[in-house]
Amino acid sequence: MHILLVALLAAALSSLMTLMLGVVLYTRYIRPGMERRLHDLHQEIGRLVETRVRKAIAEALHDTSAADVLRDRTWQVARSGADMVNESINALLGRKKRDTPTD
Repeated sequence: MHILLVALLAAALSSLMTLMLGVVLYTRYIRPGMERRLHDLHQEIGRLVETRVRKAIAEALHDTSAADVLRDRTWQVARSGADMVNESINALLGRKKRDTPTD
């Protein structure tokens, strides 16, 4: 019975040490890299959103000659926004980008 207790205690201490080592490795190496990647993605998405919004507004203002054109531009802006959200989610989830032609 005494040997069984020693074996269980050794297993528990081994598990605890492994868990502590995992926490230290995560906090020192993995988490800072993930935060840096998230910050870089945030900056990239911000620049992309700004560029696309400026382009869509400039095109919409340039072609406001008819209601149909304005409706089409509004649809393009909404589609661009949906594409940006989709790309952002894919980037955060680590999925690869698909090469899609832009209008």
